Formats: sequence, structure tokens, C-alpha cells
Amino acid sequence: MGNTVLGTPQNNYYQGFANPNGNLAAGNPSEKVRVLVNKWFGGLDHPLAFVQPAKDAINPMPAYYRYQQTDGVLFWAGAGPLDVDIKQGKIGDCYFLAALGALTESNKQSIRDMFIDNGDGTFTVRFYINGAAEYVTVDRQLPVDGGGRLVFDGIGRNASLSVAEASVNPIWSKLAEKAYAQINESGGIRPDNKNEYNAFRSKSGGIEGGFGGPVFTQVTNRPFRAFQIINDFPLSEVVLRAADFIGIDVAVRPVSLLKNESKGLFKGLVMGTVNLPSDQMGYGLVPRHEYVLVGSNDVSVVLRNPWGGDNAIKIVPWSAVSHYFSYWARAL
Repeated sequence: MGNTVLGTPQNNYYQGFANPNGNLAAGNPSEKVRVLVNKWFGGLDHPLAFVQPAKDAINPMPAYYRYQQTDGVLFWAGAGPLDVDIKQGKIGDCYFLAALGALTESNKQSIRDMFIDNGDGTFTVRFYINGAAEYVTVDRQLPVDGGGRLVFDGIGRNASLSVAEASVNPIWSKLAEKAYAQINESGGIRPDNKNEYNAFRSKSGGIEGGFGGPVFTQVTNRPFRAFQIINDFPLSEVVLRAADFIGIDVAVRPVSLLKNESKGLFKGLVMGTVNLPSDQMGYGLVPRHEYVLVGSNDVSVVLRNPWGGDNAIKIVPWSAVSHYFSYWARAL
């Protein structure tokens, strides 16, 4: 209620655009109160969501996705959250979804604790910003294409489902992704502080592109460890930028340490690939991408791509890890 009544710079924006109403003041009309209540309690402060035009498009302006009510349960009954619930869509937020997937392997309860079902079709989602709990309200409306199919996490899935279909389709990761875009406007999450899924105003904005390490802390309020794997490749610019944003150093470590950490309690790491051309990547890996480590043995490491689908699981021998991966991170 404090943000609605006492005011905050975030009140100058609504659904990603400038809000001329701003903060409340004595004598303001009821319409201004309604907009702010919708923003903070109704889950209607939807992030900006759009399609980037092709480089050779005749019309260079982006096209906006519409929002649609999305059916599904928050978690699988008695089992969720699961990393297989995640299927990355049309934005480059592998870092965020991979971190959530890693937490489903190592600390499911931290994901469950993020959500409060308000019983009115909205959910309160909690993140930690600089050690303080911050909350955002989201509704069940998610961006869809012209056929009513999800375009971001859960891509290709119909938003409208039968009762039977909805009972086996969790939506927690989709709501978390949306909430992350919304709460970005609060500051301290991403450098640009914009309520948008992808980079509308800049080359890298919204929740597009990043590093999974800080997400661990934003979800659990616990620190994380990040290590650069010793190899011939420098860390990607986006990892260094994210590390600098939160003020950490990325130490350099050999693959042998990762091999040791990945056993037993330490599954649930995220691993980031090197910046090689796609045709030089092996084992079906994607460059400049984060994966969830879901298992390992003395011979190989088992990874899950947050893209999901039938080819999500990748098995990579330890002997190839230092060639194709540049870093790993895990929650403490």
C-alpha cells in the first residue's frame, strides 16, 4: 500500500510506458487511484512485449504481442516445481530460466516460497533486491501470438486449455518470468530498470541477456559462487557486465573443481557456453547460452537446455567441458 499512497518513481510508468498520472496527491480523481491499484494489486502492470522486426523488414517498427488469460496450475501437485516445466521462448533470458531450473534441482522450496496465490486470479511474487524482500503482483495474462499460443516461457503452448489439460500444465516459471520483467522497474534487478520483456529502448534491455548467478540471490536471498573455467576463451561481455553490476569477481578455476562440485549435493549448477560460431560447437550445444547441470559421473556431465523439448538433455564428456564452457555458477 505504501507505494500507492506514499509514492515512488515507479508510479511514473504503467505497462512499460510513461504514466502522466504519477504519484497520488490531495484532490486527485478516482481514476488515478484506480490505475495505481491496478498497478500494485491487480496485476495489470503488464510488461511491454513485442516482436523485433527482421533486419530487412519494410516496416522497422516492432509489433506488440497481446496478452491473454492463461490456464494451468501453479505447480504440479506434490512434485513441482520441475525443470521440465521450463521452455524458453522468444527472448534471450536463458540465464534467468536456467537459474530457476537449477533451483528446482537443489532447492525446490525456494521456488515455492516465491509465490502467494491471492485467490482472485493474481499471484504475489517475491524477489530480493539488495537483501530486502520486494513483491510484485501478476495476473494470469501472458503474451501470445495471433493463434493464442504463448511466445515467451512455454512457447507454443495454447493459453486456453481444457480443465483436464490445465491440471497438468504448471505456470509457475511463466509467472516468474513475467514478474521478473515487472519488478525490474523497481531498480537493482537489471541495469536498465524497464518493465519490459525484451530490448525495446536499447540493444540490451528489459530482461534480455544476462548471467544466472545474481538470479540465485534474487530468489533465495543467499549468495552465489561463480567461477571461470580455465580455457582459451574470455568470459562473454554480458557475464562481465552483470558481475560488475552486482560487484563480484569471477574467479578462475580448472574443470577438475567443477567436476568435484557437480557431484552429490552440488547438482543444480548453471553452466555458460563460450562465444564460438554455432557451427564450431559440439554435442548439440548452443554458444553464449546457459544450461542447467542435472547430473554427472566420472565420464560426463548431463545438462538440460532451458529451451526444453525433446532434445533438451545434452551429455558432454568432461574432456570437452573446458572447450565449450567458460563459467559455472551455483547458489550457496
